[in-house]
Parts: sequence; structure tokens; C-alpha cells
Amino acid sequence: MKTTFLVAGLLLAAQGLLGQLTENFSDGNFEENPTWNGSNDKFSAATQVLQLSDSTPANSNTAYLSVAAPTSSAALTTWEFYARLEFAPSTSNYARFYLAASAADLSAPLSGYFVKIGGASGDVDAVILCRQDGDNVVELIEGAPGSVAAQPAQARVRVTQTPGGLWSMWTDTGNGFTLEGETQDASYPMGLYAGVYCRYTSTRNEHFFFDDISIGPLYADTTPPKLVAVNPVHASQLAVRFDEPVAAAFAGQAALYDVSPGIGAPLSALPDVEDPAVVILELAAALSNLGQYTLAIQTMADLPGNLSGPLSLEFTYYQISLAQPGDVLINEIMADPSPALVLPDAEYVELHNRSDKLIDLGGWQIAVGANSRVLPSFLLQPGAYVLLCDEADAPSFETFGAVLPVSGFPALTNGGAVISLIDTSDAVISRVAYHADWYGDVFKEDGGWSLELINPAAPADCPGNWRASQSALQGTPGTANSLLGADSDTTALILERVFATSTTEITLVFNKYLNTAIAGDPTLYEMEGLPVAEAIVSNNQVLLLLNAPLLAGQVYTLFMSPELCDCLGNKLSERDSARLGLPEPLLAGDLLLNEVLFNPQTGGEDFVEIWNVSNKIINLSGLRLANAIGTANREAVIGIDHLVFPGEAAVICANPDDLLLRYHVPYPERLVEAELPTLEDNQGNITLRMGLLTIDSFDYTDDMHHPLLAFDDGVSLERLSVGLPTNEPANWHSASGSVGFATPTYENSQRLTTALPTSAKLQLATEVFSPDGDGEEDALLVQFHADNPGNVISVEVFDVQGRPVAPLARNELLGAEAFFRWDGVDARGGPAPAGIYFVWAQWFSPDGKVESDKKTCVLARR
Repeated sequence: MKTTFLVAGLLLAAQGLLGQLTENFSDGNFEENPTWNGSNDKFSAATQVLQLSDSTPANSNTAYLSVAAPTSSAALTTWEFYARLEFAPSTSNYARFYLAASAADLSAPLSGYFVKIGGASGDVDAVILCRQDGDNVVELIEGAPGSVAAQPAQARVRVTQTPGGLWSMWTDTGNGFTLEGETQDASYPMGLYAGVYCRYTSTRNEHFFFDDISIGPLYADTTPPKLVAVNPVHASQLAVRFDEPVAAAFAGQAALYDVSPGIGAPLSALPDVEDPAVVILELAAALSNLGQYTLAIQTMADLPGNLSGPLSLEFTYYQISLAQPGDVLINEIMADPSPALVLPDAEYVELHNRSDKLIDLGGWQIAVGANSRVLPSFLLQPGAYVLLCDEADAPSFETFGAVLPVSGFPALTNGGAVISLIDTSDAVISRVAYHADWYGDVFKEDGGWSLELINPAAPADCPGNWRASQSALQGTPGTANSLLGADSDTTALILERVFATSTTEITLVFNKYLNTAIAGDPTLYEMEGLPVAEAIVSNNQVLLLLNAPLLAGQVYTLFMSPELCDCLGNKLSERDSARLGLPEPLLAGDLLLNEVLFNPQTGGEDFVEIWNVSNKIINLSGLRLANAIGTANREAVIGIDHLVFPGEAAVICANPDDLLLRYHVPYPERLVEAELPTLEDNQGNITLRMGLLTIDSFDYTDDMHHPLLAFDDGVSLERLSVGLPTNEPANWHSASGSVGFATPTYENSQRLTTALPTSAKLQLATEVFSPDGDGEEDALLVQFHADNPGNVISVEVFDVQGRPVAPLARNELLGAEAFFRWDGVDARGGPAPAGIYFVWAQWFSPDGKVESDKKTCVLARR
């Protein structure tokens, strides 16, 4: 068997050098002086060279001879030999000359070094120095390609090894020795045997020749073996390594070994057939995970018979277990380390083993997006933390805890990325799709602070389970998080949007990531007459697949179970139903501008409210909002699906949370988070377009506000009537102070409750008005209606004594229809007193006819 050790063997001390081995087969005998053993019946030295001579070859064959030739890396050692193959080598016909082998049987698994002659496809056969690890072969030095490709393939080879483990190889193919290369390797400090090995087909059974073999100095071992490593293979088996091969007669005596505490003598002791320096012990009782033990050996002998005294070595048993998803967590993320105040200015990811297992991270991958790196071996103990960072930054973090350097550590994006921890079987053990808004702190989001997992027992991929570190160090690399045990997000789950993506598909968008197992249950969703076949969850969205199609023009109600919850278990809020339907194409006039806030309070947000005056369900996705007379940021596009139902509003704002804080918003589901074009405070334009089609347009100025307002910051302009033109200034009025100066998502505080008649040329919308800002009849709307355009009109308000109070128009050229608004303010800019007033108008028609009329109104005040 092949055993891997955690502790390397020690080099033997140089002593007892015996000269060298030379062999030229001049005596015609390879079985004496020195003795070669192996496939003796397949070789001959009758011609004073060692020749393969297989009289009964099969289609594919191997043969070998080995000779005792102990060598040690404690001394400069030189090997020389001559090899000739009377054919062009191939993958089926080649030779090996073993320099240093751990076993005499060169056809079996062993440890050592050899030189290979040929063995390649085509004409690139070379002389190659190799290391053999059991059955595995590693090429160390490759000679010139093609140097032994022709027939005959022959070469003299010289190999040296220094005490430091530097190997050099020279070859002579007819023009003197040439250095082929050098390499460093100290895997096996001692060899016991040298020899030749042939692989051949039936037609090459007599075509291998070897001669002029020289090895020196040989090594005479007079030092007893030393115990250098004890490696637990599993809980009931130990692999015990000595610094040299040991005698099987001693190594196999179980009574010589004792494991304490609590184990005693092993059940059996078997020398390793692949490595004679290793003994396998089968224990009488299982080792305990993380237990510390001592192996004691009464005595041990090496192959020359050197006998040791008592030997002992302490070891710890690590029961390495396979990790399951969630056993190791991505526990802390430093994506934006600048500005660095205390911690190093370097990115890192911290892992935490929350299981009771000992886990080897070797061969795992840390991936950021598609960029992944393989982790070196590291035993992560139960409950422990380890920091992953670039190898160049590792020294800076060593004072903070355990560090695992990663070559080419993948970069972490400040704004967010997907980090995955993947084991050797490609299973995802932990995955976090972090985002900059997880910090929960605008200041810390700017950099220098880490993101910490709050509750390791809760889902690690849940945004509500992460926040910016509260540590004075701005992070906790290598230790428990500062937020460990803190309160996680407890706010309710809210459905933000629902819309049909096809006649049989419905998409639900929530405010937070969902519990996938619960939200994926289709029985939690009900819709009249349309059963839900499947629910597919992705982060904060659910795609519902229906068994029957939605019908155009019909509004449906979707009911959701209160068991729906986010990834932390917070359940659905009170709103457990939502309307939806198939949207229809948008035409001009289907949506009207209804309210505009262009001069918000300091730190506040603009908003635009639109009203669906059609009988259609309209999807706002793709709707363009433009400021046709603006100078910068003149257009924005709504990029999300949002349904507006007949007779209802939608409010577009870059930050809906700001509106929720400043105003009464009875229908938050009507808020649409989207950018707006820049709206100047003094004047501007809002135009709605779908493609090239203009839906509605409004030119506003701050003069449209009530003249008696003490301030207009945070006061919206409201449309009075959807029946009057959008761009008619008299159709807009300041929102009432009684409602907080704006009415986003619901009916305007300033609106006409009755339609204006059109039978008379001069009409009042109401005969009584009260300009007190309560939203009820705050302005007097005057309508002029003529059969033809081109009229010139003057309109003025008089009191009951006939004194002029407020001019509304002076010789204005009109179309066929016009509107005038009186806010109850006199010509001096002050409030007119309560009482009866007359609205008088005189107009000149294009044919020169002069007409006049007057209407009576009452200005009421509290």
C-alpha cells in the first residue's frame, strides 16, 4: 500500500562508505560477484554484456534483474551505465535502469529513482530521469528529444546526487558527455537496490543490452533505525515511519509496540509492501478525535541488523470528516478595506467551522463570481476561524489569528459579488451574494469596514443576517464577530410588485429574500379559477406557473398564505392579497400627470404622480419621463414592471422611503422606485413617452403655487380636474396644508368634485369657495367657452360695492376655451375678506362683436 506522511523522514548520517560497485560482465556470469536476481531465466551474460534473452516471449512482456547496491544521499553518489536497444524504442519497447530502489522486485510498486531509455510515441524518444512513488512515476529531468529515437538506441548515462538532493544527468550518445539538466529532489534519501528493467514485445526479446555499470560510493549502515513519524490512517490504524527500511522479523512483532493512553499493544503489525521503512499497526481500540497519544517501541532493527533502543513519539489523531453544506460558513467579508485605520489595507474572507467536525480545506475552492482559486491544505478545527487573503497580504494578518494564504486571491467588488466556497467534490458548502446595501450604514458603506454574519444558525445567504462590523478595529478577522448574537432583521415581509409576464406566468417581487422551501410551495398561492401549478423561487422573487391562461381585460386577485416568510422567518405583513391582470398597450391620454413635487424639502426627493384614466391595466415598464426644457439629466426610463389599474395612481420617485417618512402614503404599493429627470425648482417640464408616442406633458412654474404660501419647499402642485387640459395653468393648485402639502398615491386635496357646464360662455365651477388650505374648494375656477377661437378677453373680480378686487385677465387672446383661477387674493397680494363677489368678463370676438357677462360667488372663511 502507499502511505502519505505528514512528517518527512530524516536523512541518514554519512558513515560506513564501502567503495563502489562495478560490473562489466567480463566473467560471463551475472549470478555471482555480484549477484543479480529477478527474471534470471530471461537474461544472459555469455557475450560479456548483459543481454535480454527470452526464449518464450508473449505478445507483451517485462523482465528485470536487481543487485544490492545501498546508496545514501548523505554522500555525493555517482551512477554510470551503458544501454543499447537494437531497435527504435516505442511505448511498448523501452528500458529502465534503476539507480536506487527500495525493493528488489523492480516489477512491483516501490520507491526510488530510475533512468528511462525511450518509451515515447513518434521520434521524440529521450533519456529521462524519473522518480517512482509506488505505482506513480514523476519525470525529473528530460534529455534531448529524439536522442535515442533511431535504431540502435544507445547511450552512456551518468547521474549524480549531492547530499543536498541536487540531481544532475549527463548522456553520451557518441560525441562525449552532455549535461541534460539538473533538479532538486530529496524524496528518498536512501536506496537499497539497482537494476535493469525491460518492457518488450515478442519481436524484441533479445534486443536489450547493458554494460559498464558503476555505482559509488556504496553505503554500509551501522546506525540503528529511528522513529520519525506516526500518521493515523484512520481511527484504528497507524502508519509508522522509520528513517530507513526495517527488518520484517522485528517490524511484524505487535508486542513490541504500545499506544498510550488507553490503547495498548496493536492487534497486528505489518511491514508496508510498498515502502519497507513503514509499518502498519491495526489498533485494539479506536483513537479519539483530537486525542493526544504516544507510540512506544521497545526496539527495532534495520535490514543490516542494527538494533535500536526504546523509541517513542507523540502524535495527535485528527479525524478529518467530509463537510456538508453549512458546516463551514463564509463568516466575514472585507470587500472595501480603504480607508484602513487599524486593520491592514487588504481584502479578506473569513471562514468559520460551525460544526463539530475536523475539516481539511485542501483542494477546496474560493470563488468570487467566475474567478476561483484552490485552497492549500489546512485543518479547520470545530468552532475555529481562518482568514483567506492573498499570499502577499498574509504576513499583515498573522497577529489577528489563523491565516490561509491564497495565491492570486480573487478580487472582491466593493458594490457586491457572489462568493462561493466549494469542496473537492464541487459541492457548494457556503455561498453569499453580498451587496453594498447590506452594511446598513451609509458611512461604513464608503469603505474600511467589514461585513459580519450576525447569526451562524440562520441562513448565511440572507441579507438580513449581515451588517457592518461594530468592532473598534472595523472588523474581526480570525475571531468571533462583533455582531455575534445581535438582533437580526425582524421587519415583516412585504409584497412590492406583482405582474403577469405571460398569460400563464405571474411574477411576485418581495422586499426581502424568501425562505425558498416555504415560498416554493404552490399551494400557498390562490387565484380565483386559476390554480397554481408551480412556484419557482429566486432570491426575492417568485414565478408562478398557472394551469390556465389569464384573460385580457380582467382584474384578478391573488391570495397568499400568511406562512410566507423571508429567509430569516419574518412572515408576510397584513397585505396578503394583490391584484393583477394582463397589461394592454399604452395610448396617448391613457395616463395623465396628476401631481408633481419639483421643489422638495432639504434632503427630500422629487416625485411625479400619474393617474390611469383609461379602462386598461397598464404596465409602466419602458415608460420614459423627460424634462423637455431641462438642461441636464433630461430623461429617465422606468426599468421595472409595475401595474397601474384603471382609476388609480402610480408615484415615481428615486427614493420611495423618503416619501414614506415625509408624507401620508396610504397605498405604498403604488410607489415606483425609479429615477426622474432633473426637475428645476423654478420651472420645467414633465413629458411622458412610450417609445416615440407622447402620452401627456406638463409645463410647470413656481408661480402656479398659491401666492399666500409662506413657503413652497415640499409643497406639490396638484391637478384640479382630469377633464381639463394638463397644460392649463388654472388646472393646477398647491396641495393643501391639511394633508401635509402633498397627496402621493391617493386623491388630490385640490380637485373639482363636479364637472363644468358648457352651455354658457362664462361659468364658475362652484359658487362658494373657501381658500383656507383645507383641500375643499380652495380656489374659484372660472371657465370661458366660445364657439370659435380668437377671442380677446378681460376678467376681473369686484366686491358688492363694485370696487375692483383682483384682475384675472387683461386683454388675453384665447382659443375656444380658457380657464382662470382666483385664489381669494386681492390685487395687493393680501387675502380678500369673506363676502359676496362678482366675476365680470368682457370679450371681443373676431368679427368685432363685444359681449360681457358676470357671475356671483361667495368667498367663505372660518
